[in-house]
Amino acid sequence: MNNKNQNISDRYDRQQRIKGWNQNTLLNSRILVAGAGALANEYIKNIALTGIGHIFVIDFDHIEASNLNRTVLFHDSDILKQKAETIAGAVKRINSDIDIRYMNADLLYDIGMGFYRHVDLVVGCLDNLYTRAHVGICCSLTGTPYLDGGMWAMGGEVRWFLPGQDICFDCTLNSEDRKRAYERRSCSGFKIHEVSDIEASNVSTTSVIGGIMSHETVKYLSGWDVAGSEAIVYNGLNMTMHKSILSGNPDCSYHSPYPDIIELDYCASELKVKDLFELNKKFSKDSNEEPVLELNRDFYIILNADHAVQNKKLIKFLQK
Repeated sequence: MNNKNQNISDRYDRQQRIKGWNQNTLLNSRILVAGAGALANEYIKNIALTGIGHIFVIDFDHIEASNLNRTVLFHDSDILKQKAETIAGAVKRINSDIDIRYMNADLLYDIGMGFYRHVDLVVGCLDNLYTRAHVGICCSLTGTPYLDGGMWAMGGEVRWFLPGQDICFDCTLNSEDRKRAYERRSCSGFKIHEVSDIEASNVSTTSVIGGIMSHETVKYLSGWDVAGSEAIVYNGLNMTMHKSILSGNPDCSYHSPYPDIIELDYCASELKVKDLFELNKKFSKDSNEEPVLELNRDFYIILNADHAVQNKKLIKFLQK
């Protein structure tokens, strides 16, 4: 065995000494990371070094100078570059075993549920409550485990939402959370203003929460027990950590995954609304019920313009 192969095989030697550790399981695992900011930097760095073999990271944002004091995978020369693409390049440099792919994309508009269905775990590293709720709902409806991390100035929490449990991310939102999450849009779905909800944060808190998330990921993928329906809460001021039971909503409509999902050989950008209705009729031909088309995005029907002689029929999705 040459030195290069010897070094690669020895890479995971110390962790493989842990009782019950299975490196092959980790190398064959697939993780979707939602977000590529400070928390994702810490989390992805950890799981890449651990040898979790397949990582897909999605974020539409670019790197700013204010990111650099909390992001080990970003450097001065990366300012204005895309976050997801930059993280992918950095991971390839720190562990060539890892297959990491990225999309410079908006989780709300560009990503369908198929992405969620074909991974072992979705991990939320997001600072936007609206997007966190959206990702959580997608995971619930596709029966995909969801690990969510959140931070504040001197603390944070990590929460598991697992298939088969009567709780999802949406259940945890109170009335004030919902107001914050949805205030960026009017009832029609149009953006009425951009909400700048920038939380104070520091690198040590990011490291702690990212470390807990990566540790929980290894436990889950290895088949070890994780704290489903619980929050792991860290208080950096008091240096305490505790678990908090999450309460579900028995009337929540997101607890049951979609049954009998049929995948189509179509790209979403190619489909028109009439195509969807025709496909719906095709797959519902043996049913006596009228086909119903449910869309997970706001949708134009008619545009009412001031002083217009005639309203314009649009029949199209609301864009970003």
